Amino acid sequence: MSGLWKRNTRGCGILHILRRGNKATRFSEIAARVKTASRDALSAFKVFAVNPVGGLSVAFESINKNRALWVGAFFVFVYDVLALLGFYFSIRHFQGGLAPLSNIYPSFEETGAGSRIGDILKLLVAGAVPPASIFLASYLARKIFRGAGGFEGDVFIAGAAVLPVGLFIFGSS
Repeated sequence: MSGLWKRNTRGCGILHILRRGNKATRFSEIAARVKTASRDALSAFKVFAVNPVGGLSVAFESINKNRALWVGAFFVFVYDVLALLGFYFSIRHFQGGLAPLSNIYPSFEETGAGSRIGDILKLLVAGAVPPASIFLASYLARKIFRGAGGFEGDVFIAGAAVLPVGLFIFGSS
């Protein structure tokens, strides 16, 4: 196992990385984790895309818990970007077809750059609600029924659950 993924007593994850070392070291360590997470996410996606029911547990078990956490977060990020782009293209298409009514919908070009960034941030935050809800439901169900597993599995499930939705939102635009 790579030294990047070993747990230690002081904690792991992004906050632990940000607290230690100089900026170059922190950036390279975060970049290495993101690169590994994207590779793991692609391999996990290949497994459960073919068999969504049985493949999800196989994909989760093929990586360790800490890497599963990063893969789930990567899936949520990809979902959020795909949903944002899908909504953006849909709004632009809808505004182009109904130009006289376009002032009642959020605009990405008629206002200043600050408003556009604000609209994008609002959509990104709104896009985080479905995976957060699925995570919370999975976490609560596991706690109530005293199920095995941990926080990492809940994040992985939430990310894997919303990824197809993001693909459909983007594809429908």
